[in-house]
Amino acid sequence: MSTMKELLAQRNARARRVVLQSAVLKELKARHDEDRAELQADMERGEKITARTDDQSLGTVSYSDPKPKARVTDRAALLGHVAEDAPGRIGLRITDMPRALALLEADYPELVEPALSSQDEAHYLRAAEKGESIPGVEVATGAPVMSVRPSQAGKDAATELVAGNRALTAQAELEAGDE
Repeated sequence: MSTMKELLAQRNARARRVVLQSAVLKELKARHDEDRAELQADMERGEKITARTDDQSLGTVSYSDPKPKARVTDRAALLGHVAEDAPGRIGLRITDMPRALALLEADYPELVEPALSSQDEAHYLRAAEKGESIPGVEVATGAPVMSVRPSQAGKDAATELVAGNRALTAQAELEAGDE
């Protein structure tokens, strides 16, 4: 059975570990963010780097090369274009469903508006991405994304590194206890 003093000492030891771990994680995150930004600035879109030691792969870093993506910027212009190009593709959308259902039998045109089905809109977005000029649609390229994928060897190396840091943390705790 542990005494209150021993329980408090155990809690304090855990708190010291958590505080030191938090400080290490914050420092590591700051260094990681800085190194990642420097590497990303040095990479070309579509590039992939394999991180290696002398004898094994630690993993890969890749920088994506996103394709242009169309999006609707002016729905009225797109609808005008589709009305000329393929009027049968324009449907109606109920903008206030509860009211429209209650008043459906009456003639209330303000409750509906011209609309494309999601499939038809996707058709025109794909056409714009292929180079066709579609009024009301803009094609823009998204920001590239950098991916980091450690291999099993990289994960094992990280485990060894953390185990080494645990030894350093334990040493720091011992030294703090001596003071």
